[in-house]
Amino acid sequence: MEETETVKFGIKEIKQLPKEEFMQLKGATEQLYEQIHNAKAGWISVVRQRDGLHKKGYTELFGEGISCVITNQNEWWRTSNIQSIDWNNHTFTTLNSVYTFEFKSFEEINKDREKFHEHLNDESKSNQQE
Repeated sequence: MEETETVKFGIKEIKQLPKEEFMQLKGATEQLYEQIHNAKAGWISVVRQRDGLHKKGYTELFGEGISCVITNQNEWWRTSNIQSIDWNNHTFTTLNSVYTFEFKSFEEINKDREKFHEHLNDESKSNQQE
C-alpha cells in the first residue's frame, strides 16, 4: 500500500490488520496499534461530572490513549483522548473532563443472551412436561 493512497477503514477492519500492514498506514505507530488492540468494544453509558451530560450507546473503542466514540440510533458522540481509566471506580478522565461509566463488552452481552435463551428453552421444556 502506497502512502499516497487514500483508504478508509472501519475499526473492525483496522483491528483485523496484521501489525505489518497497520504500520504502513499513514500516521500509524506501535503505540497506536497497541491502544487500538487493547481497547474494548461494547455497550457504554457515560456521565460527564462537571455538567451531567449523559450519553449511551455502542462503542468499538474504549481504551486509554484514544477517543471513545459512542453511537446509537439517533446520534454519535465522542470524547477527547482518554488519559486514564479506573475500572474499579468506573471513572475515566480526558484532558478536560472526568466521566463515570457503565460498560458491558459484546462478549458479556452475548453470554447473557445465551443464558437467557437457555432459560427460555428450559422453561419451554418444563411447560411441555406438565
